[in-house]
Amino acid sequence: MVRRRSNKVHSVAPRAPSRDNPFDIYFHLQRVAVDDALREGPSERAIAALLDKAFDFADQLVQRWSAQAPVACSKGCSICCHVAVPTSMPELFSMIAGQRDALADSAMQRLSVALGDAVTRATGLSNRDRYRDRIPCALLDESGACSVYPDRPVACRTWLSSRVSECRSAFEARDPDRAVRMNSGVVAASNGIAFGLWTGLNEHGLDGRPIKLMDGALAVLGDTALLQRWCKSARMPDAIVDQEVLAGLRLVDHGTLAESVAFARSLR
Repeated sequence: MVRRRSNKVHSVAPRAPSRDNPFDIYFHLQRVAVDDALREGPSERAIAALLDKAFDFADQLVQRWSAQAPVACSKGCSICCHVAVPTSMPELFSMIAGQRDALADSAMQRLSVALGDAVTRATGLSNRDRYRDRIPCALLDESGACSVYPDRPVACRTWLSSRVSECRSAFEARDPDRAVRMNSGVVAASNGIAFGLWTGLNEHGLDGRPIKLMDGALAVLGDTALLQRWCKSARMPDAIVDQEVLAGLRLVDHGTLAESVAFARSLR
């Protein structure tokens, strides 16, 4: 039975990890990476370390797939930037810190307004309805390029298409179910990275629930003390949590951390 009112991960179908399953491989590698980074407790340095690992894993996936099949994605193509993006608090802290370093106060204010407008438009909508309503990511610049590209979340780094025509067809039809050709192994591995990150954070007593990108970015931007509270295991506002993705996370349990460590070592 799945308990519904907890941050912890619960499973209805635990199973042994498989070396042939991309999700399993990256779930356990990322889970162990989080544990390694947080050995001395949460801090800005620890967040940077665990994100470096997550982004390295994501970039590895992209390089491998690019060698197998053409990647149709290019700068300025923002079709997939209308999809709801689940992320994590560490990714958001890093992303907003990068913007504070790079942007003037006036630009940060414009970003806050854009995020607020997008969040208001998406309030009450499911992730599917958000796509149908074509609500763009507020982090796009005037040319349709990502303004936080170096600090973009894992989900954005690995969401790749090999056919722009299929992306455009689904977008114009406002149909989230229309097929878009993607590498299933990359999708599974990307989910593994994200779920391993969320699970590892939870295991260290931190709020590791999946967070809606724009809602979370707005929250971090508007509260400079949020990082400090999160590091002290404060629960983040429920309004910024991606409840649809969280429901899936609660069904994932691949054993103990010790079993993840053993499996990760077996991959070396």
